[in-house]
Amino acid sequence: MLAVAAAGGVLSAAQPAYARADWVLPSTTLSPAGPIGWPPVVAADAAGGATAVYATEKSYGAGSETLLSADHSAGGEWGQPATVPSGGNAGQIALATGADGDLTAVWVDSTDGNSFSVWTAERPAGGVWSSAAQLPFTGQASDTVNSPGVAEAPQGDAVAAWTETDRQHSMEWLVASQRHAGTWGAPVRLSGLTARVLEGAPIQVAVDERGDFVVAWSQFTAQTSIYAVQSQQLIGSAWQGEQTIESSGDGVSPVALGGNASGDTTAVWADVQQQSVRSAILRNGVWTAAGAGGGYSPAICQAPLPQLGVDGAANTTAAWVLTSGQVGVRTMTADGAWVGSTQTLSRLPAGDVAYHPQIAVDPAGDASVSWSYYDGPARATFIQVASRSAGGVWGAPVTLSGPDPSDTATSLAQDAQGNAVQVWASSQDSYNYEIDAAGFEGAPVVRELTVPAQMSTRRAAAFTAAPVAPWATVTSVHWDFGDGAHADQAQTTHVYTRAGVYKVTLTVTDSLFNQATVARRLTVTVTATPQAPLVPAGENQASNQAASGDSTAGGGSSGLASGGSGSSGLASGGSGSTGLTSGGSGADSTGSAGANARLLPTLAPVYVVAPRQRLWLARGARTMIVTVRNTNVFRVTGTASIVDSSQAAPMSAAAAARALPLASWRFRLGAHTKGRVYFRLSAGALRRVRAQVLSRGHSLVRVRLAIKGAAGQTASGASTYALDTPPLVRHGQQQPVTVQPSFAAPTSPWAHGDC
Repeated sequence: MLAVAAAGGVLSAAQPAYARADWVLPSTTLSPAGPIGWPPVVAADAAGGATAVYATEKSYGAGSETLLSADHSAGGEWGQPATVPSGGNAGQIALATGADGDLTAVWVDSTDGNSFSVWTAERPAGGVWSSAAQLPFTGQASDTVNSPGVAEAPQGDAVAAWTETDRQHSMEWLVASQRHAGTWGAPVRLSGLTARVLEGAPIQVAVDERGDFVVAWSQFTAQTSIYAVQSQQLIGSAWQGEQTIESSGDGVSPVALGGNASGDTTAVWADVQQQSVRSAILRNGVWTAAGAGGGYSPAICQAPLPQLGVDGAANTTAAWVLTSGQVGVRTMTADGAWVGSTQTLSRLPAGDVAYHPQIAVDPAGDASVSWSYYDGPARATFIQVASRSAGGVWGAPVTLSGPDPSDTATSLAQDAQGNAVQVWASSQDSYNYEIDAAGFEGAPVVRELTVPAQMSTRRAAAFTAAPVAPWATVTSVHWDFGDGAHADQAQTTHVYTRAGVYKVTLTVTDSLFNQATVARRLTVTVTATPQAPLVPAGENQASNQAASGDSTAGGGSSGLASGGSGSSGLASGGSGSTGLTSGGSGADSTGSAGANARLLPTLAPVYVVAPRQRLWLARGARTMIVTVRNTNVFRVTGTASIVDSSQAAPMSAAAAARALPLASWRFRLGAHTKGRVYFRLSAGALRRVRAQVLSRGHSLVRVRLAIKGAAGQTASGASTYALDTPPLVRHGQQQPVTVQPSFAAPTSPWAHGDC
């Protein structure tokens, strides 16, 4: 199904000819039948787990609803629901998951059953939900909120966005709040007060691996009878200004937004008058129209809004309800070109119409699309889903639920291995609903892989893994050590008898015969001479310093270079990124002394990525953002600090180590990943560096890293950068739109629908 980078190698979910990636049925009931306060939403994490959040109802009025969450562990069962602290009238729930499985939930809630506001709660991976926090209004306490949406960055920051309107509903605007370093900031109005933001779906928020956010919405301006699709970008801590993606006299649906880790973003929406799907792509901060995707049916009350997903290669897969009432799907390439014609996924009886389409796409391009439809003659509701492996064809629809007298909106999520989960609420009497869930087994997930990078001949070393099948069971685990030897246990040991370079491969098979293979890209080298025992840090400082290649003069050592920007350990990269090497091939390592010493992997570089050897501090801001990249095959943790280095002579590593930092930030980076470091300057530090910028055009600052590898290795290094203030760039200049005098805007985008 896919190929993604994994700790220590490459994880590829290869499927043999007899494999059957499929939905695992029958579905599981998470909550027995009873009054429901809000339908469930679901999120999937990178470890193969899933979490559903929903609200149950006791009676009408204040404190009548209970917000609950249920977890499915990979390879296990759904756990018992846990209560999420809330105000008591939770609804309109939105859920986002972070890179490590952290969760952020936002919803509309009230403590008195009358005045509603946006609330939020967070849960770390494997932890418990925090106390609920109420996000403040930008207007009056009597304002009304609706349609919250949320996204969480890999670094843990988050953005929640929602609509806010006054009590008279005379206007409606878009509001967003950013959570940075664990604290929610004051909400900001993103849209102008003259336009009314369209509701009907959660406000769309996308985020990339750098932690940059994009928010998109649709709006209507009564004074000019203009509909528009709008967006704003949040880069660092600064909103970049409102941008118009498209504006016209035609009615539009609420917009759908999708993006990938690289920041490639696509928006799709429906032109209601033309009954067609429109789209645009965001690349390098600029929106470009991508044209019409095909016919669209607006003639039902359930608002079948277009949905989309973006894979790692920036290809977009969009799904919507066609004019025939069937569910269609179409793919758009990274350059905005729609491929082929729209493909019909559903096979509904004549006269039936689909609604609530949902889509999930993983980085490799594996995808699932689900929908509901009502069978009029049978007076029954069904939920169906179709799936496609990357580069493959769409399978036949699978019925997950039905016939039921009624159901609610469904929620669909998918992890990076192509494993999906669908949750919904179904009812036999249109009042008491049970919460159900079904899972799609795409491929096993290999976790906690341990393969040594170096070994000595005739010395045994451990090879371990923790494979799971998210919705099925693991049936076999097979190691191929590259020397003709094999093992069939998840945890085993192996001895190499001859020196050489070997490729170690782990293959895991599940009960549906899907396979995941982990192959070491970094080959294992076996030396003919036993290695010397590793010593703990500090016991042999001289040998550790020599091994790490630390050079206070910035000489030509092969390991860690602590000289200026021209020292040999620093990769300048020209106009591209600049690299601060925090450990070379001989970086100092810690371990256990003696005959049973652990054989630790080499600590590879950790880079500071900065264009043209410059860092930027936005006008009016106190936070400087630096990207760091981990080239190791394991996770690293560390501390990044920044010190003033404005003197004429470059600061030595020893001087930099003694200097008091202007700001520091602790970070954690997964294998082969990038993250962001946020240097928040104090008022005094800000005055100091700004004085240098004003007098010299820039200030010199030194970024230093102190990192620790997965097995305890340590390294440090520093480099000097020019700190500048970027030029002011104005965004979001709206182009004037000419409207025909005879055009009359409908009172509702769905005015011509047959409701």
